[in-house]
Amino acid sequence: MKCITGDEVGLIKAIKGLTIPNDSSSRNEATHVVETWGQVARAKGVQLMCQAKIFNEKNQIVVACNDGSIQIRDPYDQGKVCKEFKNDQVATDFVKRNKKNPAKFVGLFANNNTLMTCTTNGAVRYQPINSDDTSAIDKSITHATYLARMRVHPKENHIFACGGKERDLTVWDIHANPDSIVTQNKESRQHEGMIWNGKNVRSDFLDLRCPVWVTEIQFLNDQDYTKIVTGTRFHQIRLYDIKAQRRPVFEASIGHKMVVSIAITQSQNEIIFSDTIGNIFTCDLRTGRNLGQYKGFPKGSNGCVTDLTIHHNSSSLVSASADQHLHVHKLGEFREEKRKILLNHKLKCVLVEDDDVPDVPDVPEVEETADLDDIRPKPKKRKTKK
Repeated sequence: MKCITGDEVGLIKAIKGLTIPNDSSSRNEATHVVETWGQVARAKGVQLMCQAKIFNEKNQIVVACNDGSIQIRDPYDQGKVCKEFKNDQVATDFVKRNKKNPAKFVGLFANNNTLMTCTTNGAVRYQPINSDDTSAIDKSITHATYLARMRVHPKENHIFACGGKERDLTVWDIHANPDSIVTQNKESRQHEGMIWNGKNVRSDFLDLRCPVWVTEIQFLNDQDYTKIVTGTRFHQIRLYDIKAQRRPVFEASIGHKMVVSIAITQSQNEIIFSDTIGNIFTCDLRTGRNLGQYKGFPKGSNGCVTDLTIHHNSSSLVSASADQHLHVHKLGEFREEKRKILLNHKLKCVLVEDDDVPDVPDVPEVEETADLDDIRPKPKKRKTKK
Protein backbone atom coordinates (compact mmCIF):
# COMPACT_ATOMS: atom_id res chain seq x y z
CA MET A 1 0.00 0.00 0.00
CA LYS A 2 1.24 3.48 -0.90
CA CYS A 3 0.03 6.70 0.75
CA ILE A 4 0.56 10.24 -0.51
CA THR A 5 0.06 13.13 1.91
CA GLY A 6 0.00 16.90 1.56
CA ASP A 7 0.74 19.25 4.46
CA GLU A 8 0.40 22.89 5.40
CA VAL A 9 3.91 23.91 4.26
CA GLY A 10 3.61 22.60 0.70
CA LEU A 11 5.44 19.29 1.00
CA ILE A 12 4.09 16.19 -0.74
CA LYS A 13 5.23 12.96 0.89
CA ALA A 14 4.90 9.48 -0.57
CA ILE A 15 4.99 6.61 1.92
CA LYS A 16 5.82 3.49 -0.07
CA GLY A 17 6.00 -0.14 0.98
CA LEU A 18 3.57 0.37 3.84
CA THR A 19 2.72 -3.06 5.20
CA ILE A 20 -0.08 -3.89 7.60
CA PRO A 21 1.11 -6.19 10.43
CA ASN A 22 -1.08 -8.94 11.78
CA ASP A 23 -0.31 -8.17 15.42
CA SER A 24 0.21 -4.97 17.38
CA SER A 25 3.71 -5.90 18.56
CA SER A 26 5.36 -4.89 15.27
CA ARG A 27 3.25 -1.86 14.40
CA ASN A 28 6.13 0.63 14.79
CA GLU A 29 8.68 -1.31 12.75
CA ALA A 30 10.20 0.71 9.90
CA THR A 31 8.89 -1.24 6.92
CA HIS A 32 8.22 1.80 4.73
CA VAL A 33 10.08 4.46 2.75
CA VAL A 34 9.16 8.16 2.80
CA GLU A 35 9.89 10.34 -0.24
CA THR A 36 9.49 14.12 -0.02
CA TRP A 37 8.58 16.28 -3.00
CA GLY A 38 8.65 20.07 -3.17
CA GLN A 39 10.07 22.74 -0.89
CA VAL A 40 8.85 24.34 2.30
CA ALA A 41 6.67 27.33 1.35
CA ARG A 42 3.46 28.49 2.98
CA ALA A 43 2.26 29.76 -0.38
CA LYS A 44 2.28 26.17 -1.66
CA GLY A 45 0.45 24.82 1.37
CA VAL A 46 -1.90 22.05 0.28
CA GLN A 47 -5.64 22.67 0.51
CA LEU A 48 -6.98 19.74 -1.55
CA MET A 49 -5.61 16.72 -3.39
CA CYS A 50 -6.95 14.14 -5.82
CA GLN A 51 -5.57 11.59 -8.25
CA ALA A 52 -6.56 10.77 -11.81
CA LYS A 53 -5.28 8.99 -14.91
CA ILE A 54 -4.26 11.95 -17.06
CA PHE A 55 -1.04 11.29 -18.97
CA ASN A 56 -0.11 7.87 -20.38
CA GLU A 57 -2.93 6.20 -18.41
CA LYS A 58 -0.98 6.54 -15.16
CA ASN A 59 -2.25 8.00 -11.92
CA GLN A 60 -1.19 11.62 -11.52
CA ILE A 61 -1.50 13.69 -8.35
CA VAL A 62 -3.47 16.95 -8.59
CA VAL A 63 -2.70 19.46 -5.83
CA ALA A 64 -4.55 22.71 -5.05
CA CYS A 65 -2.36 25.19 -3.14
CA ASN A 66 -2.86 28.29 -1.00
CA ASP A 67 -1.62 30.69 -3.69
CA GLY A 68 -4.28 29.56 -6.18
CA SER A 69 -2.07 27.23 -8.19
CA ILE A 70 -3.23 23.75 -9.23
CA GLN A 71 -0.30 21.42 -9.90
CA ILE A 72 -0.32 18.08 -11.71
CA ARG A 73 2.52 15.98 -10.33
CA ASP A 74 3.94 12.71 -11.62
CA PRO A 75 4.41 10.26 -8.72
CA TYR A 76 6.55 8.01 -10.92
CA ASP A 77 9.09 10.79 -11.59
CA GLN A 78 9.85 12.03 -8.06
CA GLY A 79 6.77 14.25 -7.98
CA LYS A 80 7.74 16.32 -11.01
CA VAL A 81 5.28 19.11 -11.85
CA CYS A 82 3.95 18.25 -15.31
CA LYS A 83 1.51 21.13 -15.63
CA GLU A 84 0.26 24.03 -13.56
CA PHE A 85 -2.91 26.12 -13.63
CA LYS A 86 -3.86 29.26 -11.74
CA ASN A 87 -7.02 30.50 -10.05
CA ASP A 88 -6.82 34.29 -10.05
CA GLN A 89 -9.37 34.88 -7.29
CA VAL A 90 -7.66 32.57 -4.81
CA ALA A 91 -4.26 34.02 -5.73
CA THR A 92 -5.46 37.61 -5.26
CA ASP A 93 -6.98 36.94 -1.84
CA PHE A 94 -3.81 35.15 -0.74
CA VAL A 95 -1.55 38.03 -1.81
CA LYS A 96 -3.81 40.68 -0.24
CA ARG A 97 -4.21 38.51 2.88
CA ASN A 98 -7.97 38.82 2.83
CA LYS A 99 -8.96 37.48 6.24
CA LYS A 100 -12.63 38.46 6.20
CA ASN A 101 -13.83 36.15 3.43
CA PRO A 102 -10.85 34.69 1.55
CA ALA A 103 -11.42 32.54 -1.50
CA LYS A 104 -10.22 28.98 -0.95
CA PHE A 105 -10.58 25.71 -2.79
CA VAL A 106 -13.48 23.60 -1.54
CA GLY A 107 -13.69 21.15 -4.45
CA LEU A 108 -11.16 19.49 -6.75
CA PHE A 109 -11.60 16.81 -9.39
CA ALA A 110 -9.75 15.65 -12.49
CA ASN A 111 -10.13 12.97 -15.14
CA ASN A 112 -8.22 12.17 -18.31
CA ASN A 113 -9.01 15.49 -20.03
CA THR A 114 -10.80 17.85 -17.63
CA LEU A 115 -9.91 19.69 -14.44
CA MET A 116 -12.70 20.92 -12.17
CA THR A 117 -12.30 23.32 -9.25
CA CYS A 118 -14.66 25.10 -6.87
CA THR A 119 -13.96 27.95 -4.46
CA THR A 120 -15.71 29.38 -1.43
CA ASN A 121 -17.07 32.32 -3.45
CA GLY A 122 -19.06 29.88 -5.60
CA ALA A 123 -16.96 29.79 -8.76
CA VAL A 124 -17.12 26.31 -10.31
CA ARG A 125 -14.80 25.93 -13.29
CA TYR A 126 -14.36 23.17 -15.85
CA GLN A 127 -11.04 23.50 -17.66
CA PRO A 128 -9.41 21.32 -20.35
CA ILE A 129 -6.12 19.85 -19.15
CA ASN A 130 -4.46 19.15 -22.49
CA SER A 131 -5.13 22.62 -23.90
CA ASP A 132 -2.06 24.75 -24.62
CA ASP A 133 -3.88 27.84 -23.39
CA THR A 134 -3.86 27.39 -19.62
CA SER A 135 -6.27 30.29 -19.14
CA ALA A 136 -8.95 28.80 -21.39
CA ILE A 137 -12.14 28.08 -19.46
CA ASP A 138 -14.41 25.48 -20.94
CA LYS A 139 -17.44 26.11 -18.69
CA SER A 140 -18.02 28.25 -15.65
CA ILE A 141 -20.89 28.48 -13.19
CA THR A 142 -21.20 31.02 -10.40
CA HIS A 143 -23.19 30.01 -7.34
CA ALA A 144 -23.89 31.88 -4.16
CA THR A 145 -21.00 32.54 -1.81
CA TYR A 146 -20.01 30.80 1.44
CA LEU A 147 -19.67 27.36 -0.09
CA ALA A 148 -17.87 24.88 2.16
CA ARG A 149 -17.73 21.67 0.07
CA MET A 150 -18.15 20.49 -3.50
CA ARG A 151 -18.00 16.86 -4.59
CA VAL A 152 -18.04 15.40 -8.11
CA HIS A 153 -19.59 12.01 -8.74
CA PRO A 154 -16.78 9.50 -9.45
CA LYS A 155 -18.52 7.91 -12.46
CA GLU A 156 -20.94 10.55 -13.75
CA ASN A 157 -18.36 13.35 -13.85
CA HIS A 158 -20.85 15.91 -15.13
CA ILE A 159 -22.83 15.60 -11.87
CA PHE A 160 -21.64 17.44 -8.77
CA ALA A 161 -23.10 18.44 -5.40
CA CYS A 162 -22.25 21.42 -3.23
CA GLY A 163 -23.29 23.10 0.00
CA GLY A 164 -22.05 25.49 2.65
CA LYS A 165 -22.99 28.10 5.23
CA GLU A 166 -26.72 28.74 4.81
CA ARG A 167 -26.40 26.93 1.46
CA ASP A 168 -28.32 23.69 1.58
CA LEU A 169 -27.33 20.72 -0.53
CA THR A 170 -27.79 21.18 -4.28
CA VAL A 171 -27.08 18.80 -7.17
CA TRP A 172 -25.98 20.12 -10.57
CA ASP A 173 -25.59 18.76 -14.07
CA ILE A 174 -23.04 20.62 -16.16
CA HIS A 175 -24.52 19.22 -19.38
CA ALA A 176 -27.77 21.03 -18.68
CA ASN A 177 -25.96 24.37 -18.79
CA PRO A 178 -23.66 24.19 -21.81
CA ASP A 179 -22.80 27.80 -22.62
CA SER A 180 -24.29 30.16 -20.05
CA ILE A 181 -22.74 31.72 -16.98
CA VAL A 182 -25.19 31.86 -14.12
CA THR A 183 -25.45 35.11 -12.18
CA GLN A 184 -26.31 35.59 -8.54
CA ASN A 185 -29.43 37.75 -8.95
CA LYS A 186 -32.71 36.48 -7.55
CA GLU A 187 -34.43 36.20 -10.92
CA SER A 188 -31.92 33.65 -12.16
CA ARG A 189 -31.84 31.68 -8.91
CA GLN A 190 -33.90 28.91 -10.56
CA HIS A 191 -31.35 28.63 -13.32
CA GLU A 192 -30.57 25.81 -15.65
CA GLY A 193 -28.06 23.27 -14.48
CA MET A 194 -29.51 22.69 -11.01
CA ILE A 195 -31.33 19.35 -11.11
CA TRP A 196 -32.17 19.16 -7.40
CA ASN A 197 -31.98 21.37 -4.32
CA GLY A 198 -32.42 20.30 -0.73
CA LYS A 199 -34.78 21.69 1.86
CA ASN A 200 -34.00 22.50 5.46
CA VAL A 201 -35.23 20.16 8.17
CA ARG A 202 -38.27 21.10 10.21
CA SER A 203 -37.99 23.42 13.18
CA ASP A 204 -37.08 21.98 16.56
CA PHE A 205 -39.43 21.42 19.50
CA LEU A 206 -39.17 25.12 20.41
CA ASP A 207 -40.27 26.02 16.88
CA LEU A 208 -36.85 27.52 16.18
CA ARG A 209 -35.29 27.31 12.74
CA CYS A 210 -32.36 24.91 12.41
CA PRO A 211 -29.30 26.61 10.89
CA VAL A 212 -27.79 25.20 7.68
CA TRP A 213 -24.06 24.62 7.38
CA VAL A 214 -22.87 21.74 5.19
CA THR A 215 -19.19 20.90 5.76
CA GLU A 216 -18.70 17.56 3.98
CA ILE A 217 -20.36 15.71 1.08
CA GLN A 218 -19.98 12.15 -0.19
CA PHE A 219 -21.88 10.16 -2.81
CA LEU A 220 -23.02 6.90 -1.26
CA ASN A 221 -22.80 4.83 -4.46
CA ASP A 222 -20.30 5.07 -7.31
CA GLN A 223 -22.90 3.86 -9.79
CA ASP A 224 -25.78 6.10 -8.71
CA TYR A 225 -25.81 9.78 -7.81
CA THR A 226 -29.25 9.86 -6.17
CA LYS A 227 -28.05 9.07 -2.62
CA ILE A 228 -25.78 11.58 -0.92
CA VAL A 229 -24.35 11.71 2.61
CA THR A 230 -23.54 15.06 4.22
CA GLY A 231 -21.93 16.21 7.45
CA THR A 232 -22.73 19.52 9.10
CA ARG A 233 -21.12 22.09 11.32
CA PHE A 234 -23.45 20.94 14.11
CA HIS A 235 -22.27 17.27 14.24
CA GLN A 236 -25.17 15.92 12.15
CA ILE A 237 -24.98 13.12 9.59
CA ARG A 238 -27.69 13.26 6.95
CA LEU A 239 -28.64 10.99 4.07
CA TYR A 240 -30.48 12.45 1.08
CA ASP A 241 -32.36 10.53 -1.60
CA ILE A 242 -33.06 12.98 -4.40
CA LYS A 243 -35.61 10.59 -5.93
CA ALA A 244 -37.69 10.51 -2.75
CA GLN A 245 -37.87 13.99 -1.23
CA ARG A 246 -36.04 17.25 -0.67
CA ARG A 247 -35.52 16.80 3.06
CA PRO A 248 -33.07 14.17 4.35
CA VAL A 249 -34.43 10.64 4.66
CA PHE A 250 -32.05 9.91 7.56
CA GLU A 251 -30.43 12.05 10.23
CA ALA A 252 -28.22 11.23 13.20
CA SER A 253 -26.41 13.45 15.69
CA ILE A 254 -23.16 11.91 16.94
CA GLY A 255 -20.45 13.67 18.90
CA HIS A 256 -20.28 17.35 19.73
CA LYS A 257 -18.05 18.92 17.05
CA MET A 258 -18.08 19.74 13.36
CA VAL A 259 -17.88 16.92 10.82
CA VAL A 260 -14.63 17.30 8.87
CA SER A 261 -14.32 14.23 6.64
CA ILE A 262 -16.50 11.26 5.63
CA ALA A 263 -15.49 7.89 4.17
CA ILE A 264 -17.94 5.34 2.76
CA THR A 265 -17.38 1.68 3.63
CA GLN A 266 -17.63 -1.10 1.09
CA SER A 267 -21.01 -2.27 2.39
CA GLN A 268 -22.44 1.28 1.92
CA ASN A 269 -24.54 0.75 5.05
CA GLU A 270 -21.91 2.27 7.32
CA ILE A 271 -19.89 5.45 7.12
CA ILE A 272 -16.81 6.62 8.99
CA PHE A 273 -16.44 10.30 9.82
CA SER A 274 -14.10 12.53 11.81
CA ASP A 275 -14.44 15.76 13.76
CA THR A 276 -12.18 18.58 14.90
CA ILE A 277 -10.97 17.10 18.22
CA GLY A 278 -9.52 13.75 17.16
CA ASN A 279 -12.62 11.56 17.11
CA ILE A 280 -13.42 9.06 14.37
CA PHE A 281 -16.84 7.45 14.61
CA THR A 282 -18.61 4.69 12.70
CA CYS A 283 -22.29 5.33 11.99
CA ASP A 284 -24.87 2.82 10.79
CA LEU A 285 -27.08 4.50 8.19
CA ARG A 286 -29.90 2.03 8.82
CA THR A 287 -30.31 2.52 12.56
CA GLY A 288 -28.39 5.73 13.30
CA ARG A 289 -26.33 4.01 16.00
CA ASN A 290 -22.75 4.86 16.80
CA LEU A 291 -21.01 1.52 16.21
CA GLY A 292 -17.68 2.50 17.71
CA GLN A 293 -14.78 4.89 17.82
CA TYR A 294 -11.21 4.69 16.53
CA LYS A 295 -8.46 5.37 19.06
CA GLY A 296 -4.93 6.70 18.90
CA PHE A 297 -5.48 10.44 18.40
CA PRO A 298 -4.67 13.23 20.87
CA LYS A 299 -7.69 15.07 22.19
CA GLY A 300 -8.23 18.70 21.31
CA SER A 301 -7.56 20.71 18.18
CA ASN A 302 -4.12 19.11 17.76
CA GLY A 303 -5.81 15.81 17.01
CA CYS A 304 -8.14 17.11 14.29
CA VAL A 305 -8.46 14.40 11.62
CA THR A 306 -8.40 16.38 8.38
CA ASP A 307 -8.90 13.60 5.85
CA LEU A 308 -10.04 9.98 5.70
CA THR A 309 -9.74 7.34 3.01
CA ILE A 310 -10.30 3.59 2.88
CA HIS A 311 -8.03 1.08 1.18
CA HIS A 312 -10.41 -1.77 0.43
CA ASN A 313 -7.73 -4.24 -0.71
CA SER A 314 -6.16 -4.32 2.76
CA SER A 315 -9.32 -3.38 4.71
CA SER A 316 -7.51 -0.39 6.20
CA LEU A 317 -8.61 3.09 7.20
CA VAL A 318 -5.94 5.72 6.51
CA SER A 319 -6.28 9.13 8.16
CA ALA A 320 -4.31 12.38 8.06
CA SER A 321 -4.22 14.30 11.31
CA ALA A 322 -3.13 17.68 12.62
CA ASP A 323 -0.90 15.87 15.14
CA GLN A 324 1.63 15.40 12.27
CA HIS A 325 0.99 11.66 12.10
CA LEU A 326 -0.40 9.36 9.45
CA HIS A 327 -2.63 6.78 11.13
CA VAL A 328 -3.58 3.39 9.72
CA HIS A 329 -6.38 1.44 11.40
CA LYS A 330 -7.75 -1.98 10.64
CA LEU A 331 -11.39 -1.98 9.66
CA GLY A 332 -13.59 -4.36 11.56
CA GLU A 333 -14.93 -4.99 15.00
CA PHE A 334 -11.83 -4.10 17.02
CA ARG A 335 -10.60 -1.05 14.99
CA GLU A 336 -6.95 -1.56 15.93
CA GLU A 337 -4.30 1.01 15.07
CA LYS A 338 -1.71 -0.78 12.94
CA ARG A 339 0.57 2.08 11.93
CA LYS A 340 1.42 5.54 13.20
CA ILE A 341 3.98 7.44 11.14
CA LEU A 342 5.40 10.83 12.11
CA LEU A 343 5.69 13.20 9.11
CA ASN A 344 6.76 16.38 10.99
CA HIS A 345 4.09 18.74 9.61
CA LYS A 346 0.35 19.16 10.00
CA LEU A 347 -1.30 17.03 7.35
CA LYS A 348 -4.17 18.26 5.19
CA CYS A 349 -4.91 15.46 2.71
CA VAL A 350 -4.11 11.81 2.08
CA LEU A 351 -4.45 9.57 -0.98
CA VAL A 352 -4.11 5.78 -1.04
CA GLU A 353 -3.34 3.38 -3.86
CA ASP A 354 -1.84 -0.05 -4.37
CA ASP A 355 1.91 -0.50 -4.20
CA ASP A 356 4.29 -3.01 -5.68
CA VAL A 357 4.97 -4.32 -2.20
CA PRO A 358 2.23 -6.69 -0.99
CA ASP A 359 0.53 -5.93 2.31
CA VAL A 360 0.94 -9.47 3.61
CA PRO A 361 4.28 -11.19 2.90
CA ASP A 362 4.20 -14.59 1.32
CA VAL A 363 4.96 -17.49 3.62
CA PRO A 364 7.38 -19.98 2.02
CA GLU A 365 6.16 -23.50 1.71
CA VAL A 366 7.96 -26.17 3.75
CA GLU A 367 8.46 -29.57 2.23
CA GLU A 368 7.27 -32.47 4.31
CA THR A 369 10.14 -34.81 5.13
CA ALA A 370 8.47 -37.07 7.64
CA ASP A 371 5.11 -38.32 8.69
CA LEU A 372 3.03 -36.24 11.02
CA ASP A 373 2.93 -39.05 13.52
CA ASP A 374 6.72 -38.85 13.88
CA ILE A 375 6.73 -35.08 14.36
CA ARG A 376 3.76 -34.69 16.71
CA PRO A 377 4.84 -35.14 20.35
CA LYS A 378 3.28 -38.07 22.10
CA PRO A 379 1.09 -37.30 25.11
CA LYS A 380 2.54 -38.10 28.51
CA LYS A 381 0.78 -40.54 30.76
CA ARG A 382 -0.26 -39.31 34.14
CA LYS A 383 1.14 -41.13 37.11
CA THR A 384 -1.37 -43.12 39.05
CA LYS A 385 -1.36 -42.93 42.81
CA LYS A 386 -0.82 -46.24 44.56
